This record gives sequence, structure tokens and C-alpha cells, in this order.
Amino acid sequence: MKLTKFTKKDLPLIKQWFRSKKNRQFMNDIKVLDTFIEDTASRKIFCIYKRKPIGYCALKNIKFCPELIIMIDSKYWGKGYGAKAMKLLEKEAKRLKIKKLILRVLINNGRAIKLYYRSGYAITQYVMEKNI
Repeated sequence: MKLTKFTKKDLPLIKQWFRSKKNRQFMNDIKVLDTFIEDTASRKIFCIYKRKPIGYCALKNIKFCPELIIMIDSKYWGKGYGAKAMKLLEKEAKRLKIKKLILRVLINNGRAIKLYYRSGYAITQYVMEKNI
């Protein structure tokens, strides 16, 4: 498995993943994808490959509060790819001299929460939301 730089040619993959109701329950708004996939000084986006693309991951807010993002297509859930991708992304973070990462997870995403605990992450804060 490897991480490769995400490019505009990979954008149809994310849009395809968004079409899956199973994937979409844990993903951001599709409207932001066109700008999200571009690397900046504060954001690095990668495609996760296991013979073919199976998801994407990112480091964002690199300069202020580095955050890890990961999404594996639901067809590949439960096979250990998330854990492997996280290790590769953490290796990239170390290369960028990042010393601490945060991540956000929806409370109903039990599979991801288990992965994050197994990977050594801990809950350090609660975030509350309200739609208005």
C-alpha cells in the first residue's frame, strides 16, 4: 500500500465515493472537493492505493493545528487499510516535522473511533454543534 499525491485527475474517484450512501454518512460536503484536493502550504492531500485507489487522506492546518483526515471507500472497510494508511500519513507528518496531530470523528463512527484508539489517539476535547 502507498500514498500518492492527489491530483485533479483523481477528483472523479472522490465524487464516486460520495455517491455511496455508506461513505457519505461520514464525509464532508461534496461542494468543497474541487478546492480541497489542491495542496497548499497548510494542506497535503494523498490518494490511498492498494493496487488501485481505495480512499484518500490528508494533513490540514499544518501550520497551526495539524489535523489528520482519512476516508476509505466502504468496499474496503474492515481489512486494516485504515490503520496502514494512518501509519503512512503519520510518517509523512514526521517528515514535515509535525509533532502532534488531531483528528475529528463523528460520534456515530464507531469503526473509526476504534481505529483511532488502537492507533494511540485519545479524546482530549468535546465539540458541540447546533444547526441554526
